[in-house]
Amino acid sequence: MRYTVIILLVFFGLSCGSLLAQESSDKKLMQVTARAVVMDNLMLVIMRDLDLVSPVLEGTKLIVSPLESPYAGQFRVQGSALSSVRVSYLIYEDIDEASGNGGIVNARYVLSGMDRDNQFQSLLFAPTGEFTIQLSEEAQYFLWVGAELDMSRALPGEYFSEFIIEMEYI
Repeated sequence: MRYTVIILLVFFGLSCGSLLAQESSDKKLMQVTARAVVMDNLMLVIMRDLDLVSPVLEGTKLIVSPLESPYAGQFRVQGSALSSVRVSYLIYEDIDEASGNGGIVNARYVLSGMDRDNQFQSLLFAPTGEFTIQLSEEAQYFLWVGAELDMSRALPGEYFSEFIIEMEYI
């Protein structure tokens, strides 16, 4: 994305120079050649959304295990084979009720992962908000997202949130 912005600025700057040159009495011909090289794409494919509606509430807690629950979200990371990728995400979040009635749900997100599509054998990541993965020879890695929601301060209403995950090659 950064390369695109830089190229557009170069095109814009040179286009303005070209217009100014055409307005003067000396006509000058400018030729601009730009080239961008994309080293490699890194993609995150959503395979299954995190389902927080179907699980049963246990007291004031709603728990979706990334290791065992069929309600866990699932992602596939695709990129360059055997490359290392840094993954960052928000661990804790307070989700306010949408109409402002004062209800709050406290969320803690938990992730597990594996280089094969096998949730039950995936490894649980430490809850630090950042970890490193290595893509497989098939250039992929699977992540499962679970959550622990504390509903003790929730009031009737609607709660909206987005799970944000960032990735970069290292």
